[in-house]
Amino acid sequence: MLRLGLSSMPKYTPKVSRPRRRATSRASLQRAASSDTDYVDGDAIVPDCDVWLDNSGSQGALDGVVEQLWEQRLAPFARNLEGGTAAEPHAAAAVAANPDGPEGAARRLAARLRLAGGQDVAAVESGAVGDRVTATLRPARTADRPALGSRMTGAGLVAAGEGVFRSADPGLDAEVRIVEGPV
Repeated sequence: MLRLGLSSMPKYTPKVSRPRRRATSRASLQRAASSDTDYVDGDAIVPDCDVWLDNSGSQGALDGVVEQLWEQRLAPFARNLEGGTAAEPHAAAAVAANPDGPEGAARRLAARLRLAGGQDVAAVESGAVGDRVTATLRPARTADRPALGSRMTGAGLVAAGEGVFRSADPGLDAEVRIVEGPV
């Protein structure tokens, strides 16, 4: 914690939120939901986080996990993005991974690609084979393809070839291909 510039854990009371009103139509759900929201049978599904830190124990118990997350995942991720280097995934970097596994990672990657690509994205298909997450992004007909490629950094990806991008996150083994063709 000291390396992160924190002398102690912040002590805030949890924010109590009001119950959400359920929207009555898919159109109103799309307007009300966040930009990384997916829909299944008309219900809004917001992707989960990919790291869960349990802070129900003592402060000291969490310090080691935060330190490991910083050293093995966050700092290397930032270096990889800055240097344009694809990560070499390793299990130790997947600190406190969410229990939804590679399928959840594929869902979150698809949401990030839609967010990063905006209206230049016509469709995103994603899935997982073993621990590897793959996605195919199909640009809209009017897409600015060079700009779309440069926005992949905002989704945590770096160029790995013509239309191919790899994850800069050591906790995520992912590859994205931008392809032409019908949706």
